[in-house]
Amino acid sequence: MNAEKAEPASVEQTPTRMDNVIDIRDIIREIVRRWWLILLFAGYGVWSGATDMHRFQPMSKAVMVVEPVGSSSGRQGGAQLGGAVSVLTGISLGRSSQSSKFDRLVFVTKSLTLARELDKDHNLMNKIYGEGWELAAARKKIEDASKDESWRLRLRRYLKLPMGAAPTIEDLAGYIGGSFKATDIPSTSFKRIEFVHRDPKMALWYLNIVFDAAEKQVNIREKIHLLERRRYLEGRLRSTDISEFHDGLIGLITQLSHEEMMSEGETASVAKIIEPAYIAKAKTAPDVLRYIGLPVFIAIAAAITLILVVFLIRTEK
Repeated sequence: MNAEKAEPASVEQTPTRMDNVIDIRDIIREIVRRWWLILLFAGYGVWSGATDMHRFQPMSKAVMVVEPVGSSSGRQGGAQLGGAVSVLTGISLGRSSQSSKFDRLVFVTKSLTLARELDKDHNLMNKIYGEGWELAAARKKIEDASKDESWRLRLRRYLKLPMGAAPTIEDLAGYIGGSFKATDIPSTSFKRIEFVHRDPKMALWYLNIVFDAAEKQVNIREKIHLLERRRYLEGRLRSTDISEFHDGLIGLITQLSHEEMMSEGETASVAKIIEPAYIAKAKTAPDVLRYIGLPVFIAIAAAITLILVVFLIRTEK
């Protein structure tokens, strides 16, 4: 009896690679092969950025160099008992090193209070937003535009996006604060102050009036703050019977009196003017990295993304 040879069972071979795995080298080759698409997108980015740079309007810069006035008087002459009383009463005559009078001046340039004062003194709403500007007329124009049934306005209305509004004091404060810049001059204690405007004469005028008005506001607030602290210390002085604290409070009041004296007259300046305001020779210029580099980067990223999407769709098929 011949033994029949059993045929070997067919063994299914294990695939060497999975179909759902994509080799990174294939992706790189696809990107390299579509180099012309990346170049096309990058060219569009250059063209778009160059167009925006062409539309850029150079602005004149009014420049002033100042030296912030230090406020070390509040830290001098204080007795140890006065320091102890400061801790107990919660009052410190020394200024925080993180905030100076000049820092407050820069902050005030962005405030609504300063914008209202400048508009009252110099009629800035009309000067900036057009001669003969009236709030009622501007609001009517906005209302008429909001009734327009163009698809853009309907879409903005549907998405609850702002429909526009007439200029207000808040807009004026944003304009003043955005045009007024203060930067450090390296290796010195001086500050460089700038105000930009299309008209050189107006830039110089704005710099002077904004700086003077902001300095005035800081000094007024400083005097009010000193007066409030004096009243508080005098009240505590009348109510305390401890002789040590009594002497310490007198020392604090003496220091306050010195600060009040220094806040009067010419010594009240927030910053000493080292270089009076002048018009800088160089005007503002567009940032090449922002106008060209960023659009080109976005365009190249969009092209690579498009190539990858098409490659993945073809691979799935």
